[in-house]
Amino acid sequence: MTWVQRAALTYLGAISIAILGYMVGEHHWWPYSVIKEIGDFVKGDPEEVSTTVIEKLKNDLGIHPHRKLITYNPLKAHPKRQYTQLVLPNKLSRRRDPVVFISERATPALRLLYGSFDHQEGINGALLIDREGKLLWEWTITENGLPWRLIAGEERKFPHGVIVDRDGSLIVAYDNGKSLQKFDRCSRRVWAEEAKVDHSLSLNDRGEIWAVMGPNSLGLFSAKDGSALKKINMNRLMRANPQIDPLGIRQTDYSKSSRWYVRGGSYWHPNDAEPLPKAYAKAFPQFSPGDLLVSLRSINLIFVFSPTTLKIKWWRSGGWRRQHDPDWQADGTITLYNNNMHRGVSTLIKIDPKTYKQEIIYHGKKEKFYTWMRGKHEVLKNGHITLSSPQQGRVFEVDESGETVFEFVNRYDEKKSMLISELITLPLDYFGEGGIKPCQRDQE
Repeated sequence: MTWVQRAALTYLGAISIAILGYMVGEHHWWPYSVIKEIGDFVKGDPEEVSTTVIEKLKNDLGIHPHRKLITYNPLKAHPKRQYTQLVLPNKLSRRRDPVVFISERATPALRLLYGSFDHQEGINGALLIDREGKLLWEWTITENGLPWRLIAGEERKFPHGVIVDRDGSLIVAYDNGKSLQKFDRCSRRVWAEEAKVDHSLSLNDRGEIWAVMGPNSLGLFSAKDGSALKKINMNRLMRANPQIDPLGIRQTDYSKSSRWYVRGGSYWHPNDAEPLPKAYAKAFPQFSPGDLLVSLRSINLIFVFSPTTLKIKWWRSGGWRRQHDPDWQADGTITLYNNNMHRGVSTLIKIDPKTYKQEIIYHGKKEKFYTWMRGKHEVLKNGHITLSSPQQGRVFEVDESGETVFEFVNRYDEKKSMLISELITLPLDYFGEGGIKPCQRDQE
């Protein structure tokens, strides 16, 4: 074989490998899934801080939870705040106790905290604390033992989305998980549905669950057994609204077609779907009970549509950056958690959907509040606001003047805090007289 023939074969081989590599990446042929899993491991999950490969290995082997830790020291951030330790008797010895600040102006309530707490029984779960900031109850949650292939181990899952019932049971979801599950008050699995459910969970007036199913769908599930009732894909929603196109921004256009621009995140990244409750219907005459208020993070968009007709009734984009958790309010406004990604401070925004007028109702500069991703909020009946800051490992409550009256920091060691996803404020009598029943009395 001459050198010309060898050069030609080498050239053709290189071209063939390049074409094959392109087709594997474009059409997800084998071994795309294997390569992607290796790449995801090396790169890490977007929720975690920057970690080395060795730290990722230690995390995934259960040696140290590097992926779930955030550099945040509450004593340094707020040195004048009087914190007390919240003793976690079931925590692993490798972590310190979290800390709580609570003032006399804090809302008298029970508080449920959902996140990662490094319990003896498992790394993910929930805590319930009383009005004085003392521990009342603990739950652990897991996908271990489910009869289908899971996406990741427990150390790589990020609790995100929880509903708490009056009997002490929890309905939960994960980022990087593959299930919607219900656990009883004793952390025993009641049911599990195979579904890539992540982000927020919301109940409609019939007691059914609206959930985000990344990266492109919303799903409706039964709260009785977790069974899937409906699924709405964003592509389907686009086709149902040909007269408008607020969803098609992330596309590269050609003369006869368009292709989705995939770099830098998913096309839409839905992160919340909130049904309009009947109790608020009079305040929103332009909408109908059950209409969904949806947040698409990738395109800075919130919109309202009918899950029955799929008609988009209202939308607004660009008044915030990489937002989460839009909520209906009783006064006919919508509040929105503005992560304000890459700008150093997060805010809470209120918008009037009739006039599009918006204002910042809480600015996080004084509180050093910033989380570049994730996050939840709640406007309480007394006018106070609760906010979660997952990328700081803390949740807090502010009063009408913006002063912090409650804070929980999931402190892990002297420098770092552990991921916490959500704070739910509950009435003192939410679990009935006597509170949650002790598990040893349960003979079921």
